[in-house]
Amino acid sequence: MNAPPITTDSSDFVVTTTGPHDLSSVEETAPEGENTIVDLAGAEEHSRTNIRRSVTSSFIGNFIEWFDYAMYGYLAVVIASVFFPESDSNVGLVLTFGLFAISFLIRPIGAIFWGHIGDRLGRKTTLSRSILLMSGATMCIAFLPGYDHIGILAPLLLLALRLVQGFSAAGEYAGAGTMLTEIAPSGRRGLYAAIVPASTASGLLLSSLLAALLNGTLSDGNLHS
Repeated sequence: MNAPPITTDSSDFVVTTTGPHDLSSVEETAPEGENTIVDLAGAEEHSRTNIRRSVTSSFIGNFIEWFDYAMYGYLAVVIASVFFPESDSNVGLVLTFGLFAISFLIRPIGAIFWGHIGDRLGRKTTLSRSILLMSGATMCIAFLPGYDHIGILAPLLLLALRLVQGFSAAGEYAGAGTMLTEIAPSGRRGLYAAIVPASTASGLLLSSLLAALLNGTLSDGNLHS
């Protein structure tokens, strides 16, 4: 004698059996509007892709930051002659390094600002915006006219752009380190966190090599033009 059908209803599925041990007619019905099939392999691959993108963007952003900072120091003599009056080269050099130092003084303010943005909008948003701001300021410095063309505006604009760089760099460095430790797989946080100082060292190294190459291959006139 067959047992009466037994129906089990839950929030996720409905199972109906027609016998005490007969599971051949198990019926699973998903609730309307929900998809119970999860592509775990696809989700895992998507997660790995996002991690790779985050690591790459963190490395590139921090690399650009420290490449620019080091290049400014290596070419300080050239920058002094371009953006300051040539009447006293020593004063121009001191002012050039003064601008270099001022960009670090703005960093605490940038760190507070970007830390607040990161808590509200996420680390990735903070990182992308700070990198964009840093890159924009660097590009503007590259096309900034010298003292011979716009006078006192040249060092003033250079000062403003250096402040923007220092402000954005605070969010980039801290944001990259925080995000990498948060997305790192279990047991690999140290490795992922090491990407930040590794990109810093890479930027410093490449900038020194490029500065040496420029000084060795270009004449003084070409460097100052």
